[in-house]
Amino acid sequence: ARDDGANVLEEALRYAGIDGRRITVELTESAIVADPDKARHVLSAIKGLDASIAMDDFGTGYSNLASLQSLPIDMLKIDRSFVTGMLE
Repeated sequence: ARDDGANVLEEALRYAGIDGRRITVELTESAIVADPDKARHVLSAIKGLDASIAMDDFGTGYSNLASLQSLPIDMLKIDRSFVTGMLE
């Protein structure tokens, strides 16, 4: 929800002396779909720090696989409720 998330992360990485490639930023699906344009902007800035991005709880909200193509997401964590019963 914060516009300055990438700036805060950059400052924390610099303060701790950690390379961005050692960090995975995890956001819930609902946080991303609440404002996709804003999320795209913030996620792109985070990717600019070489951090990985994971979307958690996929399948609990209203996003679809097609919408994910425009987001710089490295990892998709599918919610258990989305897959429960698929093999039945």
